[in-house]
Amino acid sequence: MDKILGALDKYFLMLMIIQGFIVGVVDAKSFKEKKMFKLYRKSKIIGIFIVILGVVSYIFHSINY
Repeated sequence: MDKILGALDKYFLMLMIIQGFIVGVVDAKSFKEKKMFKLYRKSKIIGIFIVILGVVSYIFHSINY
């Protein structure tokens, strides 16, 4: 059972990093091209926050188990 949960933790981390990258880079680029500068800044911040949140939660979970 622990192997399954460990694999899901790694999957969750990869998913959070990919999602943060898409929001922070891909979406932000499209907002910047459309001159939506407020959304551009917000999407960069949200993307970085998603990645940091995923990494921190993975580290905390790894320490506890």
